[in-house]
Amino acid sequence: MQHPINHNFFTAIPQHGAVYWLYVFATVAAGIGVLALLQIIPTRYRKATIALFTFLGGLYYVAEFFLPTEKGTSVNALTEYQPFVGTLSQVIGAFTVGLGVISLVGMHTRSVVRQRAQWGYSACLIVAFLVMTVFHLLDSYYGDHVIIGQGGILRAAITNHDVYNFLFKGGLNSLESAMFALIGFFIISASYRAFRIRSFEASLLMISALVVMLGQVTLGTWLTGGLPTDGPYANFRFENMAQYILLNINTPAQRAVAFGIALGTLATSLRLWLSLERGFYFDQES
Repeated sequence: MQHPINHNFFTAIPQHGAVYWLYVFATVAAGIGVLALLQIIPTRYRKATIALFTFLGGLYYVAEFFLPTEKGTSVNALTEYQPFVGTLSQVIGAFTVGLGVISLVGMHTRSVVRQRAQWGYSACLIVAFLVMTVFHLLDSYYGDHVIIGQGGILRAAITNHDVYNFLFKGGLNSLESAMFALIGFFIISASYRAFRIRSFEASLLMISALVVMLGQVTLGTWLTGGLPTDGPYANFRFENMAQYILLNINTPAQRAVAFGIALGTLATSLRLWLSLERGFYFDQES
């Protein structure tokens, strides 16, 4: 069954020329108009408005999942609208990311202007944000453009793509690696505090961790290497005990935790969908 919606509405937009920029300006104008409309809504009606659209957005996906499908197919009357609704969700997500970026930059800009405590970190964030944004755009549109020509000590010309790679791989990736390396020391410190034997449960945790670690290294294999590889005594080899703990004790526990997380996620999703979650933004407004 055909529906009167154009599924190629977004993909059919030309990527170049005056028509493309017309779509861009029209989209920006529509976004500004929607934001302006939300601003003129009285405060006492804002929560109800947002709750309504949140409920309708979630209701579509719930109804599309539970409605019976057409005979011989896996689709129903709402399935045809999934690409359109999904694209709208991406547009709203892009707006939220933009709002977050504006809020972040504004907060750190105020910190620099007022020279609050540790405002130098805020200045570094702003500079890094601007530099990465500029060279990412240059790399996307003019990646092969040469900004520093070959000559002198330079064996090759430097392009926008080279600068962006240097900033991303040489800067951001290296800083992330250093950060995760530092986190490793905090993990070791937390493990030491967790493994301190103060109770029966802590003793079980310590023994299990020790057996699993010995079962993963050559030292553990060497310590129990004299035991047979078959028969009942083979169960006392460190590698076999570690395997048993991981598969028969740790895995069921992880699945139980994952099941509990799934139930909690479902409950939280329902509360957010129905706007029942405490701390709802407009609960703070009069």
